[in-house]
Amino acid sequence: MRFIVRAVIFICKGCLKVGIFQKTSLLFISSADLGKGSRLYDSGKFREAFEVLGKYEYFEASDKLMSALLAEIKYYLGVMYYYGQGVHKDIDAANSLFAESANLGCKNAITYMAPKNKRNSTHRR
Repeated sequence: MRFIVRAVIFICKGCLKVGIFQKTSLLFISSADLGKGSRLYDSGKFREAFEVLGKYEYFEASDKLMSALLAEIKYYLGVMYYYGQGVHKDIDAANSLFAESANLGCKNAITYMAPKNKRNSTHRR
């Protein structure tokens, strides 16, 4: 099964280079990266998670599905910057990413952006 997924990712990366099915390829690759990055994060491999997810820090959403993916990715990046997990601690970058993620509809980021006295202490996944 992993071989098939890797083959599809390889083909999608090739499609991105020549512009064929660019949108679909980007969605598939970013979805796979979100899965991989979140698994790495959840297992405490923060540096590796940042390497996978960090390339999406400046991406902008082009449609509803991409918005949902980027909302989650930017939330994870915000948490990593906030706590200095796998990257230098940068509260301003974290807050910016949380705001972007909240604007894209991530409920965890929306909760995180709440005033401190109302903040849910379980804002992490």
